[in-house]
Amino acid sequence: ESIAAWRSVHRSPHDLDERSRQGRRGIDLADRLGRRAEGVELRGWLAVDHLERGDRSAFDLVAAEVDQVMGRFGTHRLHWMAAGLRTLTQQLDGTPTSIADAAKEAAGIDVDVEVPGRWTALAILLWRAGELADDRTFARSLSAKHPDIFDQAASSAMLGLSRRRDGDVDSARELLDHALRRLRQGEHEISWLLSVHAVADLAVEIGDGPAAEELVPLLEPWVDRVTIGNHGTVLLGPIALPLAGLGRLVGMDDDWVEQRFVDADRLSRGLRSTTFAAETLLAESAWRADRGELDVAASRARAAFRIASRVGLVRVRRQAALVLDRVPRLGVEPWELTERQSAILRLMADGLSNPRIASELSFSLSTVAKETSAIYRALDVEGRDEAVEEFRRHMG
Repeated sequence: ESIAAWRSVHRSPHDLDERSRQGRRGIDLADRLGRRAEGVELRGWLAVDHLERGDRSAFDLVAAEVDQVMGRFGTHRLHWMAAGLRTLTQQLDGTPTSIADAAKEAAGIDVDVEVPGRWTALAILLWRAGELADDRTFARSLSAKHPDIFDQAASSAMLGLSRRRDGDVDSARELLDHALRRLRQGEHEISWLLSVHAVADLAVEIGDGPAAEELVPLLEPWVDRVTIGNHGTVLLGPIALPLAGLGRLVGMDDDWVEQRFVDADRLSRGLRSTTFAAETLLAESAWRADRGELDVAASRARAAFRIASRVGLVRVRRQAALVLDRVPRLGVEPWELTERQSAILRLMADGLSNPRIASELSFSLSTVAKETSAIYRALDVEGRDEAVEEFRRHMG
């Protein structure tokens, strides 16, 4: 129980390292006593610790072990643990819909003991899936059943982000103030670190300098870690990413901010996460555009757009297109197509077959087929329908 609760209160990387050491001792003891179920649960918590350090390979090994033996020790707690690990995997690899489905599966599991903050964690997870998909219906049913969840620091910050993106700046600022008050009062039902990370995301979105001054020293010691809630259910990503935004607000020099993007990219690669890779590329592209580094900004935005299009990150894709609109001299298309390929893609969107396209452009049929394959690779799509869909989404 103390190992499970540790994540709620740890305030430094040293605390996490100590928790991991105690967890390994607990596993040794459980194995010696033949307490396999407890040993498996402790291994699940250590899997979460591996992920918090950005070690995806170690996480996958332990998560597979937990999933394998769960059927033999079918306790509610182990079912909850296994479901939590699946939600983490979906947040790394999945689409917003698959993230929401995993959260709903976890919500339907009966737990034989009360898990503090369980519903808040699931609401935050559903909220994040909805934000990525630009679909606010994901979390609505759960928040209606548990209206008190938005009194917590992390969930207040999440709600504030939604209000800010809806254009309600005053409401977003009020929610930021409330979240900061809860944070100062020591509220950490979900996890102290996750709460600080969520509040930091809102402060960056609003552009609140005083809040950033307060949050930078809290997060900076964690720059090499990834934020995960205390139940191993919610994953907010590399801490370096909100730190980069906070650093801009408090006047950190460009080298410091750039290093935070390097840190976030390294952790995203270690996690092998398409979602966090896209979000890091998007944030860096906006920063580069503000500095006038238009070539680099466009390159990062195009990469973010491609990833987001492939896995259904609607908000990231839309924001990447907006960055590209700020660098018009490079063109607004988020793909590196030749003039010939662009012409073929436009005729595809008009519904022309390959023979018709060849006739219209005076190309051979083999040339059209070759260029069509190149278009699919450039757009990261698998066929004509997806290519046309991506063209229409971007061109309106």
